[in-house]
Amino acid sequence: MDVMESAITEARAWAAAQTVAATVHFDISTHPGPVLLGEWCQIDGAWKVMESRVGLGWYNFDPESGSTLVGSSTIRRGLSPLQTELEALVWAMQVMLAHNKQRMNFQTDCAQLVKMVSKLAEWSAFEILFEEMEKCRRMFQAFPYTHPQITKHEGRQASTE
Repeated sequence: MDVMESAITEARAWAAAQTVAATVHFDISTHPGPVLLGEWCQIDGAWKVMESRVGLGWYNFDPESGSTLVGSSTIRRGLSPLQTELEALVWAMQVMLAHNKQRMNFQTDCAQLVKMVSKLAEWSAFEILFEEMEKCRRMFQAFPYTHPQITKHEGRQASTE
């Protein structure tokens, strides 16, 4: 339970840091146009070379209702940390759709994943995961996927990586 509480506290602190509009620049997006101001879901994957399992997690927040959903899981380790991040995204998408959440701003701390998702053809090793992601993506009314880059503000430095 401590891990879940820690994840929720960290996600809330991260969300609070995003409230100063001048400090947030969305440097990458797979969805043309503005980022949704509504509900969002942060995803993350944890991967260690010496471990046989990896951790997946996501945190969903609806600013309109104040409700949150949190998920964490472990699975057998795949090819790379990037695959773990992709697994976390696909799982979060499936759960959001299961909860009938069809407008979602997905966010990650992995800029490489956002780039990869925007150029699927270049990553054939993850073809099966891409097929599942595309199947889910078609069910969303809006699917912006971003890597928020935090910049220096008022003498403090924050980082998402």
